[in-house]
Amino acid sequence: METYIFDIDHTLLKGATGVYFIKEGLKRKYFSIFQMVKLPIVIFKYRMGFLKGSIVEKELPFMKGLTRDVVEELGKGGFDHYGINAIFKEAEQLIRELQSQSKRIVFATSSFDYSVKPVAEYFGIKDVMASSFEFKDGSCTGYIQGRTAFGDSKKEKVTKYLIDNNLKAEDCYFYSDSHHDLPLLEIVGKAIVVNPDRKLKIKAKKQNWEVLHFKET
Repeated sequence: METYIFDIDHTLLKGATGVYFIKEGLKRKYFSIFQMVKLPIVIFKYRMGFLKGSIVEKELPFMKGLTRDVVEELGKGGFDHYGINAIFKEAEQLIRELQSQSKRIVFATSSFDYSVKPVAEYFGIKDVMASSFEFKDGSCTGYIQGRTAFGDSKKEKVTKYLIDNNLKAEDCYFYSDSHHDLPLLEIVGKAIVVNPDRKLKIKAKKQNWEVLHFKET
C-alpha cells in the first residue's frame, strides 16, 4: 500500500508550529519576553539535534509547571491564530487530493505533539509521529519524553510504524524541506523535497529527487 509521509514545519506550513505556540503563550501572558531571550539559540540547537534531557530543562524553563490542558490550549490557539493562515495552499490541495483517492497519509515531525495536533485535526490525519514533553502529576517537567523525532530518531519511529502496519519503505513517499530528514528521505521509495534548505537542495539535485516549491498561503 502506498503511504504518503509529510513533515510539517516549512513543508506544509510556511513557518514553525513551535513558534506559533510561543506567540500564543506570550499573548496570553503564560510566557514573558525575558524568558524568550535565548530562544533563537534554543531553536538552533533543536534544529541541529542537540537538545536532549537536562539540556531541555535548562534551556526551556518556561515549559515547566504548565498543565497539559494549558499546553494543549496554547497549541490550539497558536494554530487557530497563526498556523491556519500559514498553510501552503499547494500543500493543502495535494493532501486533499490524496485523501480523495483514499491514500494513507502520515505526519512525521520533530516538532512537539501539542503544537502539531491541531494541524493533524485540521487535515483529519490520525497517524502522527512527533516529539513529546514529559508530564508528571499533571504538569510539564521540561524534559523530553524519550527521544525527539529528529534525524535518525524520526527514521526509527517511521520504520517502527511501517513494520507495525505491515507497510514497506519502498512503497512510501516522503515530503520534507530539511536536510535533517535525509536519514528517512534516503530509505523511502520516493523522496520529494519541498522548499528545500541549501544542503537538501544540493542533495536533491545529485539524487535527481523531485523538488516542489510551495509559495501561496
